[in-house]
Amino acid sequence: MAGPGRPRVLAYLELQTEATRRPWLAALLDPIGAADFAAYAHLLRAAGLPNGPDPARTLTLALHGALPHLLAGAPGTLAAAGLDDLEGFARGVLACVCPEPPEEEP
Repeated sequence: MAGPGRPRVLAYLELQTEATRRPWLAALLDPIGAADFAAYAHLLRAAGLPNGPDPARTLTLALHGALPHLLAGAPGTLAAAGLDDLEGFARGVLACVCPEPPEEEP
C-alpha cells in the first residue's frame, strides 16, 4: 500500500464508492471485481493450497476488507486489525481459508 500501485488502488476504491451512485459505473466495474475471485482461486491453486469458490471468496473478501485500513494507515486501527504485522495477518488469513487437516490418530 506504500508502493507504486497505491494511487491505482486508491482510484479504484474511489470509483467503487462513486459506483454506488452511478449504476452505469457499477456495470463497468462489475467484471473487474468479479474477476478478483477467479484470480485469488488461481493464486491458491498455484500455491498448492485448497481452492475453489469458498476459499477464494473468503480470501478475496478478507484482503479487500483490509485495503481501506492499509491505505489509511492509522496505527491504532492497523494494530487492532492485526495489520501492523502483515506477515502474521497473511498467515492468519491463509490458516482460516486453508486450515491444516487434522492429524490422524495412530
